[in-house]
Amino acid sequence: MIKLKLTLLSIFLLHGLMAQTFTIIKSIPCGDSIKISGLGYPSWNPAKIIHRPKLGHAILIGDKSFENTMKYTSPPCLIGSDTIIVLCAKATQITCDTGIYIFDISCTSSTPDFTTHEVKCNDSIYVNNLSAFQQPQIIMSPEHGLAKIILEPTDGAGVLYIPNKDYQGLDYVKVSAGGKTPKLYVFNIYCNLNVNTNVVPKFDYLLYPNPTSEYLALNFPHQSLFTRCINIHGINIALAHHQNDDQWIFDIKNLNPGMYYLEMNHQGKRFIFKWMKQ
Repeated sequence: MIKLKLTLLSIFLLHGLMAQTFTIIKSIPCGDSIKISGLGYPSWNPAKIIHRPKLGHAILIGDKSFENTMKYTSPPCLIGSDTIIVLCAKATQITCDTGIYIFDISCTSSTPDFTTHEVKCNDSIYVNNLSAFQQPQIIMSPEHGLAKIILEPTDGAGVLYIPNKDYQGLDYVKVSAGGKTPKLYVFNIYCNLNVNTNVVPKFDYLLYPNPTSEYLALNFPHQSLFTRCINIHGINIALAHHQNDDQWIFDIKNLNPGMYYLEMNHQGKRFIFKWMKQ
């Protein structure tokens, strides 16, 4: 049993040492879609999107046992750059390389005045960035939901958007604003707004304080194995830590401020925890 544990430990340590980060840049016309296949490794190191795009929409697709293809859809009439970070984009049984995918969106015409908003499917969102004095009107209705102008008692106004049931993807609403450039609202609808992980709800996890500046504590079963810490760019970060029973303590004083992810392993499953260094 001891020999088996040492063997498993060496495999996971080798996995951490061999992890690399790569970047792929692709050009895509606005309103188009692209698929990138061959991601991850079944059961051992499946791919996970840990940073979603701001302008377009990205999901992992495949059969029920292995989602090995990422589909990215760019928004219409928007020029810009989208970044997606995929954990285990290239992987084997013992390696897990992080992929940074940058999509440069080109378009013959653009709508400069736009906002993007993430919405959970079967939910709704209200964006109150209009003025009632502009007499806003919807001039392009959404294809996959309902939209309505709301006039507030304080002379403010906004757009209420409700996606169709179980719809996942992009949707758009265009609003006139008193002779000014029309506003385009890009709604990015996901049926799962959590980072794509294998977290099992029955466990009681607690990560605190978050955000933090010196120390980070995580309640996690003692059978787990801390794999690594990565920043928002997918780069591995050395992180001093120790374990007291079911609690992990991380020293983060020397880290730069920003968003980070902790990767833990427990009973053959990988868990990703998102936290902020102040």
